[in-house]
Amino acid sequence: MNIPTNLLAEFGKGHGVVFVGAGLSKGAGLPDWKALMRPLADELKCSPDLDPTKIAQYYQNTHGLSGRNLLVQHVKRMLNKPGTAPTRNHALLAKISAPIIFTTNFDDLLERALADAKRDVQRIIRDKNVGYWDTDKTNLVKMHGSLDDEEMLIITADDYAAYFRAHANITRALSALLMTHTFLFVGYSLSDPDLWQIYNQIRFDLAEHKRPAYAIFLNGDPLERDNLQRGGIIPINLTVPPGGDYNATLGEFLEVFLKHLPAPAPKIAVTPAPPTPVEHLAARVEKLLGATGFETLTRVDHPLHQIDLVVCADRGGARETRWLVACRAGEIEIADVRALAREMMQVRAARAYLVSEARVAPAVREEARATDDRVRALTLDAFYRERADFTVYAQHLVQEWAHTPQSQYYVDLGGRRQQRDLDGKPVGDGDPYKPIDEYLDAWLDIPGGNHISVLGDYGTGKTTLVKQYAAKLARKYLANPEKSRIPILISLREYAKAMNLRQLITDYLSGFTTS
Repeated sequence: MNIPTNLLAEFGKGHGVVFVGAGLSKGAGLPDWKALMRPLADELKCSPDLDPTKIAQYYQNTHGLSGRNLLVQHVKRMLNKPGTAPTRNHALLAKISAPIIFTTNFDDLLERALADAKRDVQRIIRDKNVGYWDTDKTNLVKMHGSLDDEEMLIITADDYAAYFRAHANITRALSALLMTHTFLFVGYSLSDPDLWQIYNQIRFDLAEHKRPAYAIFLNGDPLERDNLQRGGIIPINLTVPPGGDYNATLGEFLEVFLKHLPAPAPKIAVTPAPPTPVEHLAARVEKLLGATGFETLTRVDHPLHQIDLVVCADRGGARETRWLVACRAGEIEIADVRALAREMMQVRAARAYLVSEARVAPAVREEARATDDRVRALTLDAFYRERADFTVYAQHLVQEWAHTPQSQYYVDLGGRRQQRDLDGKPVGDGDPYKPIDEYLDAWLDIPGGNHISVLGDYGTGKTTLVKQYAAKLARKYLANPEKSRIPILISLREYAKAMNLRQLITDYLSGFTTS
C-alpha cells in the first residue's frame, strides 16, 4: 500500500489535520448523506439522486414554519440509534497524533473514540468557540454542528450557502490551517457535498499557493479524481473489489499509516532566562505608561544597560504627544543625558525621560535642566509620582469624610474574627477586635493577602467604617506618598455597568485630576 512520503512526514512533525466525513460513521451502521435524505425524498416524491442538501431544503420549505423542527427531528431519529458505537476505524483515527480534527458529522462517535484513546478534547461547534482553541488539547471542530446542539446543524442548501459568512471565525481558522498544515480527508466520496464545499474554499481562497492536501477514496472515478487534484487535493485511491468490505480496506490503510508514521520528536523544555534588571525596569515603566494613556511605538534594546521606548498618547483622538523614555540600568551619567537629547531629535519626540532605579546625582539633574527640561532624569519612584499623582484624589477622600456628619460623632467599631475547625464549623465566639481599624492595619501588612469581607446587619456602620478608614489611609498617603498605600473607595451602586475591575477603577478615577 503506497502512502505519500510527504503526508507521513508532515503528520510526523505534528503539522497534520484530519478531516472526517460521513463515510467513517457509515461503518457504525449510520446512514451517509444520501441514505439520510432518502426517506424525505420518498415523502416529497422527488429523485433520491438529487443533491441531499436540496432535498433537505425542499422538505423544510414544504412544511412551512414547522419545517425546520421536523427536519431536525428526522436527522436526530436517523442518527441517534441505540447501541451505536465507535468502529475500529474510529479507534485507529483517534490514535493518529493530529492536534486538530475537523468533521462534518453530527454524531458523537469521534468524541467517544478520542475519549477511549485518553485524548483531552476541546470541542468547537459554534463560531464563538474558536476563542477557546487550546493548543494543549486535541481541537475537534464540528463544522456542521452536533446532535446535542440542534440550533447549529448545517443541513439545507441555504445553510450551506450561508456557512462561510455565518461562521467567519471557523472559516478563518480553516483558511489559516490550509496554508500552514497538511490535511487528510477521510470518509468522503467524490460526490459528497461537504467535500466540494471545502474544495471550493481551498480553490478560490488559496489557488496555487496552498499546501497539498490528501483525500482517501475507494474506487474513485478517474476524471473526478483528476479534477480534484487540479485544486490541490491529491487522491489516495483504494481499490475495493466487488462485494469487498469498504471499512476493512480503510482500516488496512489506517493501520499501515500508523505503522509508518514517524514518532514525534521529543519536546525540549526550554526554561526562559529570567528578565535582566533593565528588562524588569522597562516592563514596569511600559505598564505604567500604558495605564496612563500611552502606547509603545518602538522599542530599542541596548544589551544589559538600556532599553529605549518611543511612546505616544493614544487618548483624545490624534496622536500629538510623542515621548522617548530610556530605561537605564545603574546610575545615570551626564553623557546619557546628552546622548538622549540627540536621540529625541532623531525620533521627533517632544519630551525625553531617563529613568533608573538608582539615585540621580545633582550634576545629572543640572545637565537635564540645561535642556529646558526637554530631558528629565528621574528615579523610578519619581517617575511614578509624576505620571500617577493621586494627591487630588486623596484630598477628596479626606474632605468628603470631614464633611460627613458621622465624622463628628464617630465611635470606633469592634468586630470578631471567627475561628473554624477543619470541617468549617465555628470554634468558640471568635477573637474580638476593637477598634476594628487595628485588625485592618494588620491585615494590610500580610504579604499576599487577597481580600477581606466586613459583614454586619443593616445600619451597623459598615459604610461609615470604610469611609473613615479610607480617609485615614488618604491622610497617610498625603503625608508620605512614597511609603503609603492609595485607598480606592468605590460605591458599586454608581458603577453597576462596569465590565471589569480595570474599567471600574479607571472610570472612577477619571473624575479626578490625576495623571
